[in-house]
Amino acid sequence: MPVNVGTTFIETEGGPKSIFGRLGGQARLELFVDGLYNSMAKDKDTKKFFENRNMEHLKKRTVDFLGGMWGGDAYRGPDLFLAHTGLGISVHTFDVMMKCTAIQLKTMKCDPDLSRLIIRDLSGMKEPLCDPTGKLKRAQNRKNLEGGDPFDDAANRAAFAERQKAEADRRAKLEAFRKQKKKEEKEKAEKAEKAKEMKKKEKEEKAAKTKKMSDKKKETQTKEQMEEVAVPAELPEAMKDGELPGTASTSFDSEKKELSDSEMSSGGRNKYITVVRQVVSL
Repeated sequence: MPVNVGTTFIETEGGPKSIFGRLGGQARLELFVDGLYNSMAKDKDTKKFFENRNMEHLKKRTVDFLGGMWGGDAYRGPDLFLAHTGLGISVHTFDVMMKCTAIQLKTMKCDPDLSRLIIRDLSGMKEPLCDPTGKLKRAQNRKNLEGGDPFDDAANRAAFAERQKAEADRRAKLEAFRKQKKKEEKEKAEKAEKAKEMKKKEKEEKAAKTKKMSDKKKETQTKEQMEEVAVPAELPEAMKDGELPGTASTSFDSEKKELSDSEMSSGGRNKYITVVRQVVSL
């Protein structure tokens, strides 16, 4: 039975003759441990001990340990003393465990010889689980002191300073991360605003260009309409001598004379065409 203080590795030869094999393998081992803990959790002397404890974890770790000790998969982890130190397991609690073990083996109808082997192995766990003489606790303290007195002021100060430095480094990294995050968010916002302004500018430029093209088109259409208005190639026979029909004293030349060169611009041309139309219609 390994009871050394510290972590341990347990591997036992398996096979059909091992306790693991004779018990029935992994499933039967799990059944044994499950029944054992359930019995202890119901016993009037130990049920309070198991209140608010992670029973599934306790069962799993017990299966792992017994499997390594009895021929199943190898066990790696803390030894029995380290795993149970601080739990305050009394000798009476241990005795209840042994009583529940016998009940569970009988419930599972295990072979008497096998049951005796299992009870023998579990009985050997009394010292590491309960440490009734304090022997293992003293050994643990000696081991702890090998690295220096944990209550030494200088050692405590050094450890505290190291923790403070680690905390300061953590805070500095966190602050740097926050600053970088803030910077990235600001750059992202500025980029989005710039893109928005560029889009607005492009929209305005497009609108101005469209308006310019529209104005030019209107101007071209007006010009074409003016050119389409044709002046008659020949005036009526009565107007050849510069006289208006029915009026001996009115001269077409005089009407033309009233239109100065300046009036023959775009506006003057329209006026001239109007006059000619009026004359033609007479």
